[in-house]
Amino acid sequence: MRGSIKRGPLVLAALSLSCGPATVTVTPPKVSITLDNDTPNEGDRVTFRANVSGGSGGDIAYKWEQTAPKDDGKNPVGLFSSALTQETQWTVPSLCADQEFEFKLTVKQGNTTVFSTTTLSAVNMDQPFAVTQAAASTKTTVTSGDEIILSTQAVAPGCGPTFTWTQLSGAAVAFTDGIANQATARWRSPAVGAPATFTFSVKVDSPDGATQTSGVITLAVNPATFDNVKATFADRCSDCHQGTKPAQGLDLSSTMNSVLQTNLSGIATDTVKCGTTDSKFIVPGNPDESVIWRRVSGTGGNGCNAMPNGDSGYFKARPEALIQFQSWILAGATF
Repeated sequence: MRGSIKRGPLVLAALSLSCGPATVTVTPPKVSITLDNDTPNEGDRVTFRANVSGGSGGDIAYKWEQTAPKDDGKNPVGLFSSALTQETQWTVPSLCADQEFEFKLTVKQGNTTVFSTTTLSAVNMDQPFAVTQAAASTKTTVTSGDEIILSTQAVAPGCGPTFTWTQLSGAAVAFTDGIANQATARWRSPAVGAPATFTFSVKVDSPDGATQTSGVITLAVNPATFDNVKATFADRCSDCHQGTKPAQGLDLSSTMNSVLQTNLSGIATDTVKCGTTDSKFIVPGNPDESVIWRRVSGTGGNGCNAMPNGDSGYFKARPEALIQFQSWILAGATF
């Protein structure tokens, strides 16, 4: 069916804002989802569009998700071309049988959050084994710490094909989600001190024993720059590293690169060297001898508390920021 509209239940949040004696009523927007095809075949691309009207105004943010079947490494999972735009395309994965899929759209406007859901019924096509989309990457050039999505598509009779992703060259890095046997795989670029090239391939196997290679992906990874790490200083580090007596004598509150360069060229004032030789905050080209790397990575040893102080899990939740710190130092810590 073409041009169908499906509306899901709306869940509203933050209906009013209190500001002194006055109360400002916030009107949530009306949200619905339009699909250009709600009975696609496997391998088809379906266009999803968010329809938003009314509301109290403000910037709108979108998030698309496939909610059923669950992504457990066995169920068929499609791929959105972009999960954060008003209009996106979703590719029907390979199927063993006809399959119903459920989706959720989250729309945030100002202080309100609205949810809408929709479904579609995908048709299993008992087609001859073939790779229908060569291996591709969401980006071909990235910076250390960036995550990419590798993807391919194939059809096969019966229960569909199986996929095996392999990194062919470059320092070995595990796939982000530990899954490398689906049509899509996620991979986060490592810390490099100089431009580096990584290549990947995917082998596609049919249930009847036939095998095809879906091409080779080449990815260029560049070192992180000071601009990449500077945002972290402002977001988290300057809370303690500022004022007349900043922690360890290191002031990170300035927005000027020249001032930060001078400050980061110093030596930690406390007695804990964090496993380094001479307590320098930054040793260009050598993260392991840099106090700041030892601190943020939690590799400084006894008495060298992981930073940020009181929030040692900050960088574990932001692996891209940690990789950027390491890459920037490896590349010479230039400002």
